[in-house]
Amino acid sequence: MLVKLKDEALRGILFLKHIERIEIYELKDEKDGLKLLFKIEIVNAEEVRQKRQDLLANLRDHVYPDSSASTEAILDYSIRPVFRLTQEDGTSTEETWHIATLVSNVITAHEYMQTQTDGDLTKHKLIPWVGIAAPAEPGKPIKSARLFCFLPIGIQLPFPVHVNGHFAVKQSRREIWTNQENDFTSDSSANIKSVWNVHLFKKHIPEVYAMFLDTLGLARGEGYDLWPLSSGTGVGLDLIWKDLLEDTLHVVCRDNLSVFFCRTDETSDLRTVGYTESWIAGRDLDNYPLLLQALQALEDVVIDLPDPILKLIPGVAKTQNLEDRILTPDLVRKLLRKHKIEWSDVESPETKVEMLKYCIQDEKVEDLEGLPLLPLAGKQWVEFSVSESCTR
Repeated sequence: MLVKLKDEALRGILFLKHIERIEIYELKDEKDGLKLLFKIEIVNAEEVRQKRQDLLANLRDHVYPDSSASTEAILDYSIRPVFRLTQEDGTSTEETWHIATLVSNVITAHEYMQTQTDGDLTKHKLIPWVGIAAPAEPGKPIKSARLFCFLPIGIQLPFPVHVNGHFAVKQSRREIWTNQENDFTSDSSANIKSVWNVHLFKKHIPEVYAMFLDTLGLARGEGYDLWPLSSGTGVGLDLIWKDLLEDTLHVVCRDNLSVFFCRTDETSDLRTVGYTESWIAGRDLDNYPLLLQALQALEDVVIDLPDPILKLIPGVAKTQNLEDRILTPDLVRKLLRKHKIEWSDVESPETKVEMLKYCIQDEKVEDLEGLPLLPLAGKQWVEFSVSESCTR
């Protein structure tokens, strides 16, 4: 049991509001006193404590708002705790984690619940409190992601992060309420709890997940390994969180959060950009590496975006009336025309060949007008020009 408790200690301290240290001792003989078996503590406890206390100081007014309270008010914080794990022999290791916490607007959450159920919400004391946690160090994955209601619940997740929420849990604390059989009446307590759990995953967890990715920044380097790219099998409990990636993308694009990675070239500094500030290279551009390098030198171009994100982004952008930023031959022609002075005299013949091949993929040769991509003898490149007779 002690071994299991040691394994759970780090998980147990992640989302608690006040606990900063857990110590486990053994008493074999009173004259020898207590023997330390294991200790976990937050090294930068003062910094973490301050952010927690700032949220808790405003929590009561937020949860029990008066009639003048804003329906947009939220509470949130992001912390980067350093956990030190000390073993029985005195050796210790440290892990840095990134944790985002959000308490969404209680008024709008309860108003939504009123439209979905006919029951009394007040006795359930449901609070839209959610959080995300994962190691902040590059290449350090979570062995088994878990669902939390401040402490771990006996539910594993298909995501690369731990997910916390003020879920309606069953008495065993190993399950959450669901109504997958649709056999609860609308006003029943079981149905209210079930609808609430679905609501947390549909509305509030995407908000805190997007916030987590945004505040994580470049801490783990380039990559999308902490995104919810897989949602499991799509059956059973997985139905509750099956749209998490799409819902998180909606928040990312709506708020133009800087969660996409780009760089000018392989030697330049990595940076993060928002959706509307960048262009996205699709899989088709993988076959045109020289063109891609040229575009990266001209604009902020996001490359190597995972296929699940590439698949969903056009639909998300359309829903929000945003421009489709995934590069196409038409968009590439426009960018090359916009930056013609910058590249026309410096790019290699091999790069220009790739430019030409990609730009005519849609067979709109007439749109090449003005681009110096027409090869002539003597290694010369001149602009395409459409004659008047060709337009008649």
